[in-house]
Amino acid sequence: MFFLLVNNCFSQSFTIKHFPPEVRGLSAVCNQIIQDSSGYLWVGTNDGLCRFDGDNFKLYTTDDGLHRPEILCLEEGSNGDIWVCTKAGVNLFNDSKLIDLDSVSKIILHNVYENCYYDNQAEKLQLVWINPHTSPVTFKGFHDYYINDKKIRSKNYGCITSSFYLDSIQYQVLKSKNSESLISIKDTDTTILFSDKKQINDFFVFENTLYVLINNKITEVHKSNIEQKRKDRFSTTQKNNIKTVKIASGDMYFISSNILYHYDGFETNKVLEGKNFNSLNSLF
Repeated sequence: MFFLLVNNCFSQSFTIKHFPPEVRGLSAVCNQIIQDSSGYLWVGTNDGLCRFDGDNFKLYTTDDGLHRPEILCLEEGSNGDIWVCTKAGVNLFNDSKLIDLDSVSKIILHNVYENCYYDNQAEKLQLVWINPHTSPVTFKGFHDYYINDKKIRSKNYGCITSSFYLDSIQYQVLKSKNSESLISIKDTDTTILFSDKKQINDFFVFENTLYVLINNKITEVHKSNIEQKRKDRFSTTQKNNIKTVKIASGDMYFISSNILYHYDGFETNKVLEGKNFNSLNSLF
């Protein structure tokens, strides 16, 4: 009976569907994808801002008011507004149209920002300012854009780059002036976990444990420290250079060295090689 069943014992198979939307000049290079509170997917490409409603793609370009077509980061604000950071400044998508913040605020926002975070409590947009014309790209500073006052202020102590809640506890990833990344855990008190000036790329929960990506390696977060993940989870080739991780239906999917892997808690299987379509950037 065992030998009769051998042919039915195989790892999970996956179906890959590639979306080549037939809209004017849409680039294949997708830098970031977010889903807003209404369910729309917003795709930041090298040729503009794309919105996907599940059936149709709509592209917004410089003809629609974008500073530049290259989108670096996206963030949803209050009332479903979408903040768009381009290679030449910040736009706001509001009421189905793109707004130039410079014309509204009478201030210069034509800097290049690689990351933006909307602070709902303070009603401000936190921005990481860079110089993209150097190799490698250099960090220049932080700005806070206050929504109600329409004013921008520089600051030195750093800014939040991402945040989420788990079991009523708030976790925040912060970036400081010396390019150090930290994770802040806000419970009854605030605990700061330093990552030794390494870059925190992402964080996720798997099997009731919180992990972060630090310098593209999986690390485990505890109440008092950050530890390197156990080495027996992944092979040497898979556990290095991990770009992004997402958990779906209790399983882990991660991109490592331009290959998409699936991990079910027991074994790791390759799903897709990036060379089939281009480089793999994100999962959602």
